[in-house]
Amino acid sequence: MLKYYFLYALVAIFVYIWYMREYLTLEEVDKKVSKLGKKVSNIDETLKSQEKRMGQANEQANNAKLLLNSNTA
Repeated sequence: MLKYYFLYALVAIFVYIWYMREYLTLEEVDKKVSKLGKKVSNIDETLKSQEKRMGQANEQANNAKLLLNSNTA
């Protein structure tokens, strides 16, 4: 009878360790997801600022082109 209690305790310990390992893995995944979310938002902000700068550069180029065309005419 004692060996069954020992076997039960051993299985319970393994199940607890397995559960904690899965819990820690999920915790690590949550941390990585939050880090990736921050990186994505940073990249999105960078893209928006670059699009704005590209629009401004395009506007300057068009103004320069108009000025050049008006000077040559």
